[in-house]
Amino acid sequence: MRNLILHDYSGLLSVVWRTVTESIPDLQARMALIRNWRVQGE
Repeated sequence: MRNLILHDYSGLLSVVWRTVTESIPDLQARMALIRNWRVQGE
């Protein structure tokens, strides 16, 4: 992402939007799985 910020200003908004809409929800789901796994004591 650093390269896009420094060199490709025109595509930056689409990359940020894709990160917010795809990567963050996936990360939240994975974090929830880890939390549930830890609560169960495994």
